[in-house]
Amino acid sequence: MENDDDPSRRVDWFEPATGAWGRGPLLPDGSLAGFGMAACAAKGELLASPLSGKIHALSADQQSWEEIGKLAKPRFFHRLLPLAVQRLVAVGGSSRKGQIPELELVDLDAKPATAAIAPAPTGTAAKDVKAPSEPSGGASWPQWRGANRDGISSEAGWRKDWPAGGPRSLWRVKVGEGMSSSVVVDGRLFTQGNDGEDTENLFALDAATGEELWKHSIACATAAHAMPIVPNGPGATPTVVEMHIFALTREGDLVCIETNTGKLAWRKNLVADLGGKRPVYGYAQSPLVEGGTVFVDLGAAPGKTGSTAALDAATGEVRWKSGTGEAGYSSARGFTCDGRRYVAMFKGEALDVFDPRDGRVVWSHRTTARDFTNTVTPVFVAHRILVSNTGTDEAALLDWDAGAATNVRAAWTHKQFALLFNTAIPHDGCLFAFNEKRRGHHEFTCVDAATGVSRWVSDAVPTSTFILADGHWLFLTRDGEVVIAPTSIAELKPGARFKAVEGRCYATPTLANGRLYVRTNAGDLAAFDLRASAQARR
Repeated sequence: MENDDDPSRRVDWFEPATGAWGRGPLLPDGSLAGFGMAACAAKGELLASPLSGKIHALSADQQSWEEIGKLAKPRFFHRLLPLAVQRLVAVGGSSRKGQIPELELVDLDAKPATAAIAPAPTGTAAKDVKAPSEPSGGASWPQWRGANRDGISSEAGWRKDWPAGGPRSLWRVKVGEGMSSSVVVDGRLFTQGNDGEDTENLFALDAATGEELWKHSIACATAAHAMPIVPNGPGATPTVVEMHIFALTREGDLVCIETNTGKLAWRKNLVADLGGKRPVYGYAQSPLVEGGTVFVDLGAAPGKTGSTAALDAATGEVRWKSGTGEAGYSSARGFTCDGRRYVAMFKGEALDVFDPRDGRVVWSHRTTARDFTNTVTPVFVAHRILVSNTGTDEAALLDWDAGAATNVRAAWTHKQFALLFNTAIPHDGCLFAFNEKRRGHHEFTCVDAATGVSRWVSDAVPTSTFILADGHWLFLTRDGEVVIAPTSIAELKPGARFKAVEGRCYATPTLANGRLYVRTNAGDLAAFDLRASAQARR
């Protein structure tokens, strides 16, 4: 049963030869569709029969169910048994009027020409979907780290002179465990969280009020890893492109859903469907979608190719697979160099730069850390790319030549610019980020982007995630405090600060349409009003 007391239509399969589990399409919708249903293998197919009495076969591509027959007496809590190649017997069970003692023979010789039944989403039905109170206008934050994946907002004119208690609190809701940041488009806020009972939810909320507009639920283990120090729940942030949202669970279920209706367009599992290898702590990449293509870091076992994939954004079908190596926890970025488009993906064992048209790896730079924890989103200084982790390799700004003979070399290296839960932001010829090489130390560092020399290191703000907007840093500390500071290549001088949420915070804050959104790992999501007219409404 689902949390809303409706029967679950989820289908799982187990392969005894390999010990692998996989996920099938949801059972066809209908009255008590997944309640007391029967299934068997016959005709080389998986068959299922719910209370409707219809007999469904799993399609050849394992993506949908097809009706191939019907019982004369629909029943539930019964059994289907194959008698011969084209025959079944329905045994026992009940109808709404009582027990059914008769056996029923079913002839499957004739397969009716019926259309395949597409898998339907769990969660809120389309008829229950609500519209946002402010459906249009205002700035958006459509994906991980903003419109360009660089942590920089174009919003200007928002209030920086906060009162002693901080800006006005708008609303607070619980979205479940996880580190997923918020994305905001057309009055809707999207984020992910795990309910603590092995269900991962993608929420669509009213960005102005916090009211739930729709929710899509996917079965997903709460615990990402056996170590209690590892945060539970999703690590990825959804991506919104052209009225569709793309979201990835910790166990590799990638879904494409209509933003306005909550209707599922397609779903793929990176392991079961695409042959990927789950990273140690589960998938955490925020899907990159551009040019009608979704780029994902699948991961692969040693010696196997196909660890990177490109999927058709409209259908989820594979366009190409290439590359090798373990999956990382970083989110890919697209960029242009000498008029050509490339994608940079920081995988578990290397930074790969590849051609998005066919997956050809143009060049690769080997670097890794324990458990393949390459987490930093690629940072560009012109065509140069920053790589950094908390392993033994030094941070490096990689220079390279776009041509037939690619020559990759370090423009500079830095021993104390090791990044983990935050990604550097380039500004005014420098790179800014917290060095996390030394645990327990707070080291917001300004590095000259041309030379790699540290201009200054400050402990004025505790280690945080952060974004840049209108010449100011907005920090969210590990302990839930929001701090504002003007940007400067000379110093870090914090201004106003306030306690926004209680609890551990690893998610990056979001600024959209004059509102600041922050969340805790435990799932407390809060919104604050930074609009220029907010003071008058206090």
